[in-house]
Amino acid sequence: MSNSISKELSKCFQLASIVATVLVISIHYQSKYYIQGHDNWNYLIQEFLTNGIARVAVPFFALSSGFFFFLKYTGLISYKGNLRKRAISILIPYIICSLFMFVAQYFYLTVLKDLSYPLDFWSFVHKILIVPVSVQLWFLRDLMFLFLISPLLFLLIKYCATLGLIIISVLWFSEIQFMPTLGGKYLISIETLFFFYSGGFLVTKIEWIDFALKQVTKSANISVIVLLFFLVFLRIFIDPTFMLGYAAYDYGIASLLIYKLYIVAGVVALLSMSYGRDFKGLSYMASFTFFMFLYHLLPLSYVVTKLGHFLLPDAYVFYFNFPVAVILTFFAAYILSKLFPKLYSVLSGGRVS
Repeated sequence: MSNSISKELSKCFQLASIVATVLVISIHYQSKYYIQGHDNWNYLIQEFLTNGIARVAVPFFALSSGFFFFLKYTGLISYKGNLRKRAISILIPYIICSLFMFVAQYFYLTVLKDLSYPLDFWSFVHKILIVPVSVQLWFLRDLMFLFLISPLLFLLIKYCATLGLIIISVLWFSEIQFMPTLGGKYLISIETLFFFYSGGFLVTKIEWIDFALKQVTKSANISVIVLLFFLVFLRIFIDPTFMLGYAAYDYGIASLLIYKLYIVAGVVALLSMSYGRDFKGLSYMASFTFFMFLYHLLPLSYVVTKLGHFLLPDAYVFYFNFPVAVILTFFAAYILSKLFPKLYSVLSGGRVS
C-alpha cells in the first residue's frame, strides 16, 4: 500500500500509545476480586476503569499494529522484509520476555514458595513459545499469527476492503471465535483480527483520516467521551461482573453489544483526543511504551503487590499497585535505555527515540 503518514498522525499514535499502555497496566493491577459485593464505590471505580475504559487499550494496539504493518506493505514482494522486521520488533522481544518471566515465576514458586514444578524440555519450550505465563504476551502471539497470514488480509483489503470489514465486524460484534485453539487459547482472537484488519483498512483512507481528525472540534471530543462513559456505566448497571477475554465466558447479549460499542467509541476517542497534541519529549516517552507493556507484570508484580498488601487492605491495593507499577516500569525503561542502550534496543524491538 506504500503510503506516507503525516507528522500530526504519527504524533497522534504516539500519544495514544502512551495512554493505552497506562490503561493496560491498570487492568493487570486491579484488586476488585478482593471486594465483597458490586454496589460499593471501590468496586465501581475499578470496574469502570479496568474493565471499562481500559479495555480500549488492546484493540487500539491491534489497530495501530495493522495500520503500521500495512502502511508500507506492497504484497508478496515486501512480505519477507516485513516478517524480518517483525521478527526483530515483536518475535525476539516476545521470546526474551517470555523466557524472563518464566524463569521469574519458576524461581518464585520453587525457591521462595518451595513448591514442586515438574518440567521437561518440551513443556519448557511450550511455556515459552505457545503458552506464555504472562497474559500481555497473548496479544503479541495473536499479532505474530496475523503477520503470517498478512498476504491474505492484504488481498482482502486491496480488492474488497469494505466487504471484508463488514464481515469481520459482524463476527466481532457477535463474538464468533472461528479460529482453532492453541494452548487453550484462540489462535487469533476475533477482536485482534478485527482491529488489525481495521488498521489496514484505514491505510487505504489515510488522507481522509487526517482530514477528519483535523475537523474534530472540542465539543465533538467531549460528546464522544460522554458517550463512552455512558456506555460503560450502562454496561456496569446491566452486568457489573461482565468479562470477555481469550477464553469462553458467560455474558448477556445486551452487555456484549454495549461492550463492543464502547470499545469502538473508546478507540475513536483515544485517536481524536490525541490528534493535534504535541509536547516536548513525546517521541522519547513513546519509545518506552512497548518495554512497559512487556515488563509491567512478572516479576515486578510479586514485589509491588506484596508491598501493596502490607500497606493497604486487600480491596484497596489497586490504588497503590497501579501507579507504582507505571512509575517503576517507566524508570526501568529510562535507566536501561541510558545505561545499556544496545540491550534496551533488543528488549524493546528497536524502539528507541
